[in-house]
Amino acid sequence: MAQDDSRDNGSGFEAPRKLMEGLRSLYAGSPPVPAELDELVLAKARRRIARRRPLVVTLRWSLAGAAAAAALLALLVFAPTRRSAPAPAAQRAVAAAEDVNGDGRVDILDALALARSIESGRRTRSDWDINADGRVDRLDVDVIAMAAVSINRRSTQ
Repeated sequence: MAQDDSRDNGSGFEAPRKLMEGLRSLYAGSPPVPAELDELVLAKARRRIARRRPLVVTLRWSLAGAAAAAALLALLVFAPTRRSAPAPAAQRAVAAAEDVNGDGRVDILDALALARSIESGRRTRSDWDINADGRVDRLDVDVIAMAAVSINRRSTQ
């Protein structure tokens, strides 16, 4: 008994038997691929993969190096600084005088605050005469600025 190829496939559409046979013959099997052509395609694929491998390895090492550099930079930037021993009393007194803005450390902002105070004509405190020449002037600003940027800081932070 022959199978009826014109049956309903669930979509409500019945295909003619001849059409179904023609379609089956078109897709009955894959055409044979010659072994030489198959080897040629595989060899080309292997060469292409071999060329990409050094690029991938280089890219991976570059990314790893960049990540390590970023981690080191973050560690250097955000690592807590080492605190030094407290300064002797004489140095603390000088540092207190140099701390013009009163934030507890001597930095370039103190020099800027003293320079603005002098330029505006405001009254300055006598202990801001850092170089002890009897005047609070630009030379005192320079002494504070030099102390703030000095490698061997003599004042506290």
